[in-house]
Amino acid sequence: MKALGLQKNLGWPKELGLRLKTPAPLAYYAIRKKLRSLLGEHDKAKYVLTGHSLGGALAILFLAILAVHGDTWLMERLEGFTHLVNLGLEMRSLGSSCRGS
Repeated sequence: MKALGLQKNLGWPKELGLRLKTPAPLAYYAIRKKLRSLLGEHDKAKYVLTGHSLGGALAILFLAILAVHGDTWLMERLEGFTHLVNLGLEMRSLGSSCRGS
């Protein structure tokens, strides 16, 4: 969650102040900025947020932070969300646990 932008003692600030210096861009703020830029250029465009495994969990956190910040403009432009999983791997795991092995 630190890579997304969680700040110790501050939580998730709506905007990064100048006093918050980071060695690398924080994912939430960088992605949000890019989305705003692209969607601002294309007024009818929408976006789909997706992720696989841990990426899916981070995508859910991204949407949750948008909601906490009250970013209705980006939330309204969201067409959908998909959390991709590897069904073959899950089915093997499910089969093993059903057989008791």
